[in-house]
Amino acid sequence: MNAIAQFWMVATQRHAELWQLFVQHMQMTSSAVLLSLVVGVPLGIIITRHKKLASVVIGLANITQSIPSLGLLAILVPIVGIGQPAAVIMVIIYALLPIIKNTYVGVRSINPSIMKAAEGIGMSSGQILRNVQLPLAVPYIMSGVRISAVTAVGTVTIGA
Repeated sequence: MNAIAQFWMVATQRHAELWQLFVQHMQMTSSAVLLSLVVGVPLGIIITRHKKLASVVIGLANITQSIPSLGLLAILVPIVGIGQPAAVIMVIIYALLPIIKNTYVGVRSINPSIMKAAEGIGMSSGQILRNVQLPLAVPYIMSGVRISAVTAVGTVTIGA
């Protein structure tokens, strides 16, 4: 029997278990990326206002990104135990860098004349953020989310 036939035999015999594992994988991936988004976008916005903080945060995110995934998982297991929590925390850490960096780049790349125009019509800083900066930065932010999601799919597999 060839490998493809063996694969289909196992897949049909264990389809319920495979489906359950697939759903679990997707839940872990989506929750980790969502939590990274909730943390990363506000952090990316904050560091656009403080250049020294930006270099520290992006540098720290770069350092954590350089840690091998198995090494990070080994560090997390004694802290949170074996299982989903360690895998999700590991994925959150890896997913943060693209989201923070792309949010930072997206907000910083807005044409200064657009910002001056928004100030000139009397918008507050909150209105400028909500109505000008975030809409213009969305393509960059979504690019970071896409990179994070792809990274998360592979990293959750290691954690599982």
